[in-house]
Amino acid sequence: MERLTARAASVLLSSAPLATLVVTWVLLGELIQGLLTNWPHPWLLTYCIKSGFAMCLLPYALLRRLRLRSPSPLRPPLPAWSLARVGACLSPISTACSLAWYLSLTGTSFAGNSAVYQAASAFALLFSAVLLREPVTARKLACVGGAVAGVALVSFGGASAGGRDTAAGYAWVVLSTALYALYEVLYAKLTVGDDGGGGGGGEGGEGASAQLLGAPPQAAPDPAAAAALKAEVAALVLGSLGAASFLTQWPLFFVAHAAGWERWEWPPPADKGRLVALNMGLDSIYNLALLWGISTTSAFAMQLASTLVVPAGILADWLVHGALPSPMAACGAVAVCAAVAALDFKGGCGKEAGAQRGEGRVVET
Repeated sequence: MERLTARAASVLLSSAPLATLVVTWVLLGELIQGLLTNWPHPWLLTYCIKSGFAMCLLPYALLRRLRLRSPSPLRPPLPAWSLARVGACLSPISTACSLAWYLSLTGTSFAGNSAVYQAASAFALLFSAVLLREPVTARKLACVGGAVAGVALVSFGGASAGGRDTAAGYAWVVLSTALYALYEVLYAKLTVGDDGGGGGGGEGGEGASAQLLGAPPQAAPDPAAAAALKAEVAALVLGSLGAASFLTQWPLFFVAHAAGWERWEWPPPADKGRLVALNMGLDSIYNLALLWGISTTSAFAMQLASTLVVPAGILADWLVHGALPSPMAACGAVAVCAAVAALDFKGGCGKEAGAQRGEGRVVET
């Protein structure tokens, strides 16, 4: 009974990042539409949102304080300064990813943009195979194919291009999609590892979660403590990313203004400022859930599972706007759910995973 209870707690805690990611993405999708159309400042929006990630240092400090007050605190996989350096290294990739996506919005239809962006699982599979040495299995390929096909059906089921599709727009969104997948995989590589246990175990990244546990190999860690440690690591990396963006990327305002790419405007109009601030908060929550989820499963599994935002968006449209999906879109949503359900999300906080690594330690008190 205790083992069953621990397993249920592990599954619940592993599902929390994905649920948070899906909800925040749907909210972001509702807010971002029309913002750049009426207020063309993609670089200012990018800089504000990325700098806002520094707010994650507050939950990091709280989680670290709570962890160290426990009788036998778990130890992170790397020292704090090393994790902060990871965040600083990921900063330019994350910034370029978001800027490219914002630039793509005015040159693509919403349907086409969504279809390309939610196909990031294909890039994640490729980068995971190259950088993390994860095996490419027939099951993974089938899941990716089903998810991409489902997203395409949803995106183009009853949607029209709107006469604004351009080659440049699709070039920007493809670049953003590739950088997004690279950002995820590099986080897994730099904070988890790829030496046979860090993300290369099962399709859900059994070894990846094990290295972050920091528990003795002879005993299974408490699922809540393990999940809190993973959230703490994600918050530190993301907060450091935000601080690095704030401190190093402001000179690009002068470059963009001098080159005529974007006119400097500060402060933004009051209504736009409120939307930017709200996007800062939601995007921080989204990325924190994303990195937390990667440490719980794997970069590939988390990216594929994030395609659930597509059927979630359909559900939100129905509940909020009363819009029923077309038959094609409904079939696509079912295909996405089936592809995610078919993926093997093993790993989590299991005892065997921790025993395979044998690297966890308890801080001496």
